[in-house]
Amino acid sequence: MKSNEKDLSVITDHICHFPPSSVCKLLGLVAQALTVAARSTYEADSSGVVDAHKLRAINECQHLVTGILCRCLFNEVIDMPLFISSLEELSTDPRVGSDFRWALEQAFEHVK
Repeated sequence: MKSNEKDLSVITDHICHFPPSSVCKLLGLVAQALTVAARSTYEADSSGVVDAHKLRAINECQHLVTGILCRCLFNEVIDMPLFISSLEELSTDPRVGSDFRWALEQAFEHVK
């Protein structure tokens, strides 16, 4: 583990105790950070894509994150164990795990 990486369980333990407003902030920041991570799939100085598979995988992460964010914004119940399980699964995904974990860590630093 890199020195600037937090143990994922520390992050998820905190998230479990966040009020809904903090969960919304976290998810919004994760979604924004994922757009930054997706830039690594673009061809420099063009509109081309060099890694379409990774770009699609990041888009699927954003779909999950923004879907949960919408539930949170409209005060719908979030199944926290399932939510935490999804975060853990995405952070170990072979295609986007490191990008997702980076996005989650960046967001957590602003919300904790």
